[in-house]
Parts: sequence; structure tokens; C-alpha cells
Amino acid sequence: MIPAEFSLAVKKAARELGFDAVGVAGAERMPEGGALRRWLAAGHQAGMRWMENPAAREDPGFLLPGARSVVVTGLCCRTGCEPARGGGRIASFARFRDYHAAIGEMLESLLDLMRRMAPCRGVVAVDSLPLLERPLARRAGLGWIGGSSCLVSPEFGPWLLLGEIVTDAELAPDSPLEGRCGECTKCRDACPAGALVAPGVLDSGRCIAYLTVEHRGEIPPSLHGAIGDRLFGCDECLRACPWGMEAAVSRVLAEAVPAELDPEEVSAMGEVAFRERFSATTLMRAGRKRLARNAALIMKNSAGRAATGARR
Repeated sequence: MIPAEFSLAVKKAARELGFDAVGVAGAERMPEGGALRRWLAAGHQAGMRWMENPAAREDPGFLLPGARSVVVTGLCCRTGCEPARGGGRIASFARFRDYHAAIGEMLESLLDLMRRMAPCRGVVAVDSLPLLERPLARRAGLGWIGGSSCLVSPEFGPWLLLGEIVTDAELAPDSPLEGRCGECTKCRDACPAGALVAPGVLDSGRCIAYLTVEHRGEIPPSLHGAIGDRLFGCDECLRACPWGMEAAVSRVLAEAVPAELDPEEVSAMGEVAFRERFSATTLMRAGRKRLARNAALIMKNSAGRAATGARR
């Protein structure tokens, strides 16, 4: 097929499958790997040792030798901004069935459709493979890298969950979007722990999303107050962004976890009960022990606020 026609057909198929956004990037080596190296040299990866492979991440051909194009897709995960009711808050991206599985299945279906259109090979990637997803999404025209370090879409703001197909098919690439954040610092100002240390630079060791999901061991006492009532993840920098404020959650994402969970219930939950309730959700990323750790911290914070209020 002619590359431009192939690209149009792939985009049409992606939207019919339910993707909110789709674009095409070239698969050449990415200069953004330099920024990743500087980020790693500063130690901003914290305990995420799996990020320490910039040579692989900057080259889509590492996943598929002979790669020529990358199809980049997005699903909007923006939920309503519910007021806290005293429970443990769950970030928007974790309110659904595990997005790795949901997006992965959709991308496998899209790859099957591509193979029917023209002979091609492809590898599906959803967050867990070494790939510079956000720079690729920018290159594919889905958005730009914002002050929060997240991809920001003109239509969906910073709420897109990304997935890719690295393929040897020749597709017509889209044009990248230039940044539109200007002098806005709302995302940085909103971060409870001051993790956004410069525009587009996240210190993971201070990020509540990292601390409540990925971090092993105890959370540093200096950051206990910043955790507040957040049980899994954090949406503060995303909700502060003025882009995508009218965006709605994707029609293909089915809610599986409420906006808040009772920290006492989570703390007392055994391994079997935990797996029965959350096995198909992103909460499995933290596992029962880390979620129980977070729940205990939330209860401690709540008790501290109550004591302070009583003294007043």
C-alpha cells in the first residue's frame, strides 16, 4: 500500500477499535535519549532500575530490527474530580481494568488488521517495554511534553494512556507538535511534594505516584504529610493542567476500582482477598504489602489531623 493510504487506514481502524488518539512516528533513533541520560545521571529514577537502559529506549529498532514506523495510540483516563470523603484516594489511571492488558489487547487487534492490509511485522508495547513513549507520542503529533513531564494533548490534556506498535511497515509519519505550555507553572505549583524540580523534569524520589506504587520499603518520613490520603497514585499535576479540562474518560475503559478505598479495610486485607478483588486492576502493580503500607500511613495522617483539630 502507499504509505499515506496505509496510515489513514491504520488510523481509521484504531479509532474504530476505540482509541481516542492515534498518530504515526518514524522509527529512527531518537535524540531525546540524551535527556533521559541526564535524568538518570541526576538520580531522578529513584528505585526504577529498569529505566537505566537509554540505548535501548532511544531506538525502536531494539524491539524490532528493521522497524520503520511506530503507531502511537492513546486512551483518555480522565475521571470526574470527586471530593475526598476520608478514604484512600485512587488515581484516575488505576480506576479501571489494568490498562496494560486493555490497551495491549486492542493493539494486538490493530496489528492483526494491519497484517491483513499489507504484509508486515510488529511488536506491541504498553509501558512495560523499553521505549521512549512520550517523545514518540510527541513525534506522532499526539501532543507535547508539558511542564509535568507528561504528554499534553490539545484535546485530552495530560490524560492519555499510551500504547505503541513498532512495525516494519512504511507508514506516512505525522508532524510533531510544539509545546504550548508557555509560562504556565500550574502543574509544578500543584505538586504536593515538590517533585517537579524544573519544567518537564520529575524527581521520582519525591513523586507521590512513584512512592505509593513503585517504591519498595518505607516511605521517607519527610514525605508522609505530602502523601495525605492518597492510597495509590496522584493526579494533582494532571488536574491542575488547563488543557483537556472537558475531556471525558474513554468509552472502552470499564471502572473496576472506586475513587476511594477504606484504608482500614485495605490494611486488614489478606493476600487471597486482595488478589480476588484486584487481580485484573493496576493496583496489583503495588501489591498487597505496599498498599497496606500506604493505608497505614493514611490512617496515621488522619489521626494526626484529628489530634491537631482537637487541640485547636
